[in-house]
Amino acid sequence: MRICQVDEEISLELLELKHAEALFRLTDDNREQLGQWLFWANDTKEVGDSAAFIQSTLHAFAEGKSLAAAIMVRGELAGVIDYHALVPAHGRAEIGYWLGKAHQGRGIMTRACRAFIGYGWSDKNLNRIVIMADIENAASRAVPQRLGFTLEGVMREWEVKESGKRDMALYSILRREWTEN
Repeated sequence: MRICQVDEEISLELLELKHAEALFRLTDDNREQLGQWLFWANDTKEVGDSAAFIQSTLHAFAEGKSLAAAIMVRGELAGVIDYHALVPAHGRAEIGYWLGKAHQGRGIMTRACRAFIGYGWSDKNLNRIVIMADIENAASRAVPQRLGFTLEGVMREWEVKESGKRDMALYSILRREWTEN
């Protein structure tokens, strides 16, 4: 199911079981890079793990708690973007994302995120969107900065990874700020 067409090159599709094999390959090919920032990367050891993840996102989607999308670049799975911590009653959600190394440095994530945010305002009736990124992940932090998010602060020792406790930068944007942006 197509969520939105970002531009000629990029579309966002509901992450479904048909994406499991490509998602596992992409994760496996980018394991070293992903493992620095995302705790789940090293636990994804086979296609079945990717399928189980997708199934859990579909279940959460059915409950209205999240929305995970495949970032498709010219028909190829390039990464994932999602709304999680979705609280419709309060009009808020958090966006998470990752992109395979071969697709980085071309503005793909910024374009995908911009379209996904627009979808959140119009189709999910969101008022507040949050993005959290490891303070040392410059590429991930650059996305909300480019999109006009406000750095609200640093969540100290927010996550525990193999390398130890990690601080996370918390960015947010309100619908009225996006309109003014």
